[in-house]
Amino acid sequence: MNSNNKNFVVENECVYDYNKTILRICFTKNKTVQLKDTVTTIYSNAFTLAINIEEINFPNSVTTIQANVFSRKNTKLKKINIGANVVDINPLFKNRNYYGTVTIDENNSNYTVEKNVLYNKDRTEIITVFNEIHGKFVVADTVAKIGEYAFYYQNKMTEIELHNGIKQLGSMTFSYTGLTSINIPNSIEIIEENTFSGINSLEHIYIDKKEGDIKGAPWGAIKGNRIVEWLR
Repeated sequence: MNSNNKNFVVENECVYDYNKTILRICFTKNKTVQLKDTVTTIYSNAFTLAINIEEINFPNSVTTIQANVFSRKNTKLKKINIGANVVDINPLFKNRNYYGTVTIDENNSNYTVEKNVLYNKDRTEIITVFNEIHGKFVVADTVAKIGEYAFYYQNKMTEIELHNGIKQLGSMTFSYTGLTSINIPNSIEIIEENTFSGINSLEHIYIDKKEGDIKGAPWGAIKGNRIVEWLR
């Protein structure tokens, strides 16, 4: 980068904005990279060229991690360490990349990770799942909300167990999964638009409520209302 450029700077094979607060992209071919401790935002697609990255530490200065930071080309990932001050993690920041584990500083007041599942701090909301799910996934009994895109494109997940305590399913939560049927408990209050979009395999949505208690049916399901069954 030309030294007179007032928009971007390059250090350690990474491109930042001029103030070194936004990491635009890293093109290193090394296994690790040292990020500036001034960076606050990890930009979309930041590591798609860093195909040899095995471990990355996001410094405590980072507050925002955008979508698609890592791609399916980052096959060598082993560990991603996130600092204490992150307040905004996009659920698709590791979209369809199931390599490695993610940890978050225990002093982070917004998020926690357990068994490679990202939750809000008190584990009442699932933000996203970092593993590729094969077969059945059981939702923890602390969870009241499953956030948007939480299981997006988990196409090998064929079953999910929701406890009676779940209140909300976010938009695109189960889009492009491998679900064949789903049992929605009586506790549910909100199912957002397109929760079930793009699921060719989905044949049954069983809802333990009276017909019409939840608005918006069939919530994006390809096969429409004929697969929705109200159980009360």
